[in-house]
Amino acid sequence: MIIEPPAKLYPARAKLGEKLARVKEFDGQLQEYHGTAAKAETTEQEALEDAKLTEEEAADRISRAQNLKGVFAARVKNRESALAKALLELKEAMSTAENELRGLVDTELGRRDAILTEKVRSTLQIPKEDGLAPFRLLIGHSPLIQSIRLLEPTSPFAGQDTPQQILDRAEGVLAKFHRVEIEARKEI
Repeated sequence: MIIEPPAKLYPARAKLGEKLARVKEFDGQLQEYHGTAAKAETTEQEALEDAKLTEEEAADRISRAQNLKGVFAARVKNRESALAKALLELKEAMSTAENELRGLVDTELGRRDAILTEKVRSTLQIPKEDGLAPFRLLIGHSPLIQSIRLLEPTSPFAGQDTPQQILDRAEGVLAKFHRVEIEARKEI
């Protein structure tokens, strides 16, 4: 039996993972640029205050530091713009991945419900043509069913759009995918 890699089985999950990695990469670059820009600011201030430097040496260091600050300010602006775009792409990918996860959870819920229903029928020796209405509530509240329901994606609360909240939610969706895969392999 050939097992397809998750990217083929769950393309939205794979895309979400890629978009999340991209956002983290851009955020890391942005933090690095902020640090380097701060270092250029310090270098400029040190050149102004260093009495051992000649005016020409101080001017060169200050000029270089100001040029670096300008370069890194432009890079920060570029990364901030790229990060904002990447966050929007991440939110779109998350929406699609949540729908994919919802389908996966529904499939597993159906599988578990069918297994539990059959076990109740066989244990209580209820013919297939007879309904299980009195037992539906018990089956629905079974820990085997509830453990999967907890993995359904949750709707975000209004105002949950800070970059960190978006990242946390994306990581949560990916973690739920992983957990559903583990649960789906369990024997019931």
